Amino acid sequence: MINKLLNYALISLAIVGLSLAVTLFMDFDGVIGLVETNLSADGKIENPRAVVYSLYLFMASLGLILFLMKGAWVYTSKRKSIFSLPFHIKLFYVLFAAILIFTLLFKPVYAYYKEDGILENATVLIAFSAGFILLYIASQYKFTIRGLFVFALAASVLLFALEEISWGQRIFGWETTALMLEINEQQENNLHNLFNEYFDIGYVLLTALLASLFFFRDQWISFFSRYRQTQVFVEFMPSRDLFYTGYFYIFLMLFTLIFDRGGETLEAAIALMFLFYAVDVVKKFEPETALEQKMVR
Repeated sequence: MINKLLNYALISLAIVGLSLAVTLFMDFDGVIGLVETNLSADGKIENPRAVVYSLYLFMASLGLILFLMKGAWVYTSKRKSIFSLPFHIKLFYVLFAAILIFTLLFKPVYAYYKEDGILENATVLIAFSAGFILLYIASQYKFTIRGLFVFALAASVLLFALEEISWGQRIFGWETTALMLEINEQQENNLHNLFNEYFDIGYVLLTALLASLFFFRDQWISFFSRYRQTQVFVEFMPSRDLFYTGYFYIFLMLFTLIFDRGGETLEAAIALMFLFYAVDVVKKFEPETALEQKMVR
């Protein structure tokens, strides 16, 4: 029943999107004029195309959420009760929820959300912790495909942390290079601000991908298992115990798109996820090391 309702909602959303697209194609100025007259506070829309883009991005987000909920509904019978989960997983959920509550309560407080504010500093510390734990895991695999994969994951997390602090620029007082002064609108020594105009769609796709790892876990495993080159990913798929994380990312998809366009809350949540994912991987291989497991096999 629920699956059918989700299908009907997806079809309805697609029909609305197509109908609006046809209407805009036939009389774009007329539609914008109607919106300006009835919905705009000052009777004028400065950038109509940006408004249409934002509307369709929002509708695409709703479509992705409905699709993800189909996966969550199918997976329901395999999930565990949250009360039967290991302590470190329960702690992860509590801290994840705390980040969201913190955001809702303190979003208007500039000191918490400014550059080098409490939330950003916490994100950096968590990301560095996750990166170093992943490096430890990679070292246990030595020079193997698994080791290279975990090392690449660790490097990505550490790169994320370094980008957040502009590679230590504000900590050590380094000057911004001439090139970055010219091409970086925040005039900092980092790369991610070069892509600010793509962040909205990037955040939507990223949260959808992360949620799919939990709601479509079995399908991902089946896909990776088909090819010898990708079988290594199966071993490092997130635990079933992290299933409920998907719901957090669904919430963050809309929250980031509407209220937190800078993505500070999402970045903190991703750093926290990597930290507890790393801890979960370490616990998964206790008491044996990865090298010992290889000898057993």
